[in-house]
Amino acid sequence: MKHLAPIAFICYNRYDHLTKSLKSLKRNKLAKNSKIYIFSDGPKNSDDIKKINKIRSYLKKLKGFKSKTYFFRKKNMGNKLNIVSSVNEVLKKNSKIIVVEDDLVVSGSFLFFMNNCLNYYSDQKKIWHINGWSYPFLRNNKDDIIFLKSMNCWGWATWKNRWNKISLNEEKYISIFSKKMIHNFDIESSTNNWSQMIRNKKKLLNTWAVFWHATIFSHNGITIYPKFSLVKNIGTDGSSRMAKTDEFKTTFKDNFTQFKLNNNIDVKRKFRESEFNHFLKKNKFRRKIFVYLKKFWFNSY
Repeated sequence: MKHLAPIAFICYNRYDHLTKSLKSLKRNKLAKNSKIYIFSDGPKNSDDIKKINKIRSYLKKLKGFKSKTYFFRKKNMGNKLNIVSSVNEVLKKNSKIIVVEDDLVVSGSFLFFMNNCLNYYSDQKKIWHINGWSYPFLRNNKDDIIFLKSMNCWGWATWKNRWNKISLNEEKYISIFSKKMIHNFDIESSTNNWSQMIRNKKKLLNTWAVFWHATIFSHNGITIYPKFSLVKNIGTDGSSRMAKTDEFKTTFKDNFTQFKLNNNIDVKRKFRESEFNHFLKKNKFRRKIFVYLKKFWFNSY
């Protein structure tokens, strides 16, 4: 395959997670023809130094890619700034990008799927983001590629001309998002995406993905979901800022090369409803009643 997208691999201080992640990437046949940019964040404290030195020693010996470019941060930038600046750096000289963090294990078809979608949908300006992870409820659908308004940051891809629109200014989104937009941004009030924006404003949270999600949403953008998940998050084991949880455990499709590209670029109501129900079931009974009332209210006008 020609015109392969560069990979931005973003890591911090977890050696075991990192080695598993890179081994899964190298299992992809396209890895040997792909350029990889490795961004290693700096230490927060003295305890991190030994961990990060071990990781960087491993990274310097890394094989299996067309070329390697290293960015070893001297100081700790934190997840938000490290990821945004890493994507910006790669897109200075490239028109597209695939992003993988060190707590993600990808399937053997991950790079094939991402590159096919990046090449095929590059001129479809409605599409802004390509997910590697996917909802369990999508696996039984006839379409191999599904379109939704939401996005997920566990193994993803995009294009420079979309990413350049991102803003990290909370006030901007707070000023332009109406109550109905917030309702829809929260998947008809079934989840808490918007609260992340508010918590970022209050300095209670320091994340990046909600800004990219809001950018896509405010431009009426669409996200690609594969029928099967091509990514598994191994970082929900309590080893990072993410809580220990089984909520996002998933199995993925290791061989997903025989997929059909979907030209019907439309967010179907049945998938939006399935997504709503996916998050609704995580709510407690009283909250479910409140969500249903809000859904009825906003859909009635």
